[in-house]
Amino acid sequence: MTEINTPERLRQIGGSEAAAVLGLSPFESRLTLYMRKRGELPPFEGNEFTEAGSRFEEAICLWLEDKLGLDLAMGDGTENDLMVHPDRPWMIGHIDAWNVAEEGGDFGAEIKFVQSPAKYGEWGAEGSDEVPVYYQIQCQHYMAVKGWPRWLVGVFLAGIGLRHYWLDRDEKVIAHLIEKEREFLDMVEAGTPPDPETDMDLRLRWFASTDKTVLVTPEIREALVLRERLRRERDLATERYDDVCRQIKRFMGDATVILDAHGNELVSWKQQKRFDESWAKGERAELMKKYGKLDTARLRKEEPHVYRMYVREPHDTAEQVRTLRNLRGMENLLKDIDA
Repeated sequence: MTEINTPERLRQIGGSEAAAVLGLSPFESRLTLYMRKRGELPPFEGNEFTEAGSRFEEAICLWLEDKLGLDLAMGDGTENDLMVHPDRPWMIGHIDAWNVAEEGGDFGAEIKFVQSPAKYGEWGAEGSDEVPVYYQIQCQHYMAVKGWPRWLVGVFLAGIGLRHYWLDRDEKVIAHLIEKEREFLDMVEAGTPPDPETDMDLRLRWFASTDKTVLVTPEIREALVLRERLRRERDLATERYDDVCRQIKRFMGDATVILDAHGNELVSWKQQKRFDESWAKGERAELMKKYGKLDTARLRKEEPHVYRMYVREPHDTAEQVRTLRNLRGMENLLKDIDA
């Protein structure tokens, strides 16, 4: 649920902002959140993706009730169901739903609608606690506010179906979260911006360049040397990667899939049948008349050598079971807590 923007909200932290405070949100950086709190950026009013989530929220919640045999009450998304921490009024949240049945105890529910297949790999086995780290932080924030021991996450993965997950209250994470949220609000009140973390942050922090010069420090000199070394390593790695891909493609020939001994797919490459019209002008114009842009099957059959010259191959892609961001985010959180 998208947090409501009011003047009071600028001095409070909601559940959907908690991961950004820790630098773990893919949607908002610490600096952009800081600037919104300071009024230096407009508040987030939602987009078509958040609107889709809101419109499907009730249906997903009802489906979750039927699937798990629950009795959930839903919030209306207004100030009427605003939750406020009993001892920390700056710690607030709007929860999507909560248990109202006598059995099951106190718990809330967070409803998600995921439209992008690229995000499916961030979700683990159903019934586990393997949800994206930024949603784990959001639910721990809510558990801190309400004092409840667990949280249910229901997610509809478009094209796959409804899944549910259970998160247990983690006192160490909550203590860390409370500390960092309070520090963040102190920075907002003092006008001390967080360090930029992304390219967009850098552009926002220093909007215009000047003729000013700065003297290099030993640390930055090391960074410059490292940058040059990494650039060379990247170029070599890219060249080596392309060589390996060509080796694999030579082995495959006209096959599209490589299998292991058990029949599991290891890799697949498939020609995209896109004929590049710009490559077939002048003396090649007759090819266009004969085969057209779309009749690549006929071109491949009748003139395979021409097909190989003028049909472009796509880059290979690999499905990620867990995104690197999710793994790094949890690792960084655990390091901060243990520090």
